[in-house]
Amino acid sequence: MRMLAIGLAGVLAALAFPGQLTSDQAHLARTGVIAPSCQVRVPEVAGPFPSLLDTELPDGTLVLGGSYTRGHDLVAVLHAVLPDCQAAQGFGLHGRSTVTLAVASPSAKIDVIEATGDGEVLLGGGAGADVIVGRLLPDGHLDPSFGTSGLSRLPSPARPAKGTSSGTAVGSLALGPSGTVYVGGNDGAAHCCVEDFVGALSPSGRLERSFGHGGWAMVPALDGSYDTEVFTEDGGLLVMGFVMYTGCGGPVLVRLGPGGKPDEAFAAAARQSIAAASPRYDLLGPALYPRRDGGFALVGDLLASDCQLPAPKTAGGGLAVGFLADGRTDHSFGTDGKTELPSDGSSGTWAVPLLGGTAAIVTERVAEGPTYDVPRSLKVRELSSTGRFDRAFGLSGTRTIGLSWASAPNSYPAVDATAGLDGSAVIVVAAKQRADIYRVAP
Repeated sequence: MRMLAIGLAGVLAALAFPGQLTSDQAHLARTGVIAPSCQVRVPEVAGPFPSLLDTELPDGTLVLGGSYTRGHDLVAVLHAVLPDCQAAQGFGLHGRSTVTLAVASPSAKIDVIEATGDGEVLLGGGAGADVIVGRLLPDGHLDPSFGTSGLSRLPSPARPAKGTSSGTAVGSLALGPSGTVYVGGNDGAAHCCVEDFVGALSPSGRLERSFGHGGWAMVPALDGSYDTEVFTEDGGLLVMGFVMYTGCGGPVLVRLGPGGKPDEAFAAAARQSIAAASPRYDLLGPALYPRRDGGFALVGDLLASDCQLPAPKTAGGGLAVGFLADGRTDHSFGTDGKTELPSDGSSGTWAVPLLGGTAAIVTERVAEGPTYDVPRSLKVRELSSTGRFDRAFGLSGTRTIGLSWASAPNSYPAVDATAGLDGSAVIVVAAKQRADIYRVAP
């Protein structure tokens, strides 16, 4: 899963699942407008920063939901939706699974879910100073062979000063080839002092003590990051963090070996490549996606950095940068290693990896004006593995998801996306007691 912007604050209730929407898909493809393939009823999305969870199982079932605190309990509710938009009756109770954990922190929540190749669902989040990792069986019930009755509650390896942390958060989950579960997160401290870490758990939910120090690898290069993304590779891990200090910041790339030791040569090469691709600019809201032969690409918005020489603002324009496996710039990608993204007046630019090394590039388009506003639409483009846009994709290379239905005072649409196993990008938008599911095929 890759978080696009904001997510669903409340819990998805067990309401009706309407049938698949009918529309002239060929006509929509020609005009560049994308219609939802499904609609799911949900409670009202409230607050400016809700949290939406979604992932796709190997059989095409989409699992989506959210979490909330109730008294001293953390409650996560997940719904399973079949490709025909009906509830997956074999998941939980009539398509709904509820997980409850006693906690002492009102800020506790599940941050991310991730499907496994066996049809199970991993859950990751934080409760105060603890890291929470769980696993659901394909039937939506907690796996008793994982952790304690399906959940592992682990003390965070970071110890922020009292009163400086909003609570531990998990940015991503990744599954290693031997079933090892990798957890990327941070201690939730202030941006000046936040510490980032990667943990390794065995298939039974126990810390892999041989990884890092007792199962945890602290990542000093990422300290200050609130978006610790972990990607498994042959023989190690690729970790990306978005470090944001006051007025400046940007992405940092780190490679960890199988034992959790950082590759300093890779970090130095990646740092130099990022600086050369966007001098005087920060690459904001970065997303990473893998390419062929061990290479990868970074995608994000460009904003002039206040920490360097003055530079004109790019008004929502973005950039995709290609890398070789060793962190150096791939000059065969785009034009001399990079591809500029159009300005859509966006508040974010992201990438969803597709089959064959291509990616769906998604930008949020907001209304022009001096103040931050809710997104009015999503623009979707296809970027090839060589860093070039497909002009035959939609209308002049662009497809549009309209969000006017989701825009209202105090109702910020929740947007999230994941890579579908059929090669499509699955985008979920939730607002006004409704969630629309879009499948965007290359």
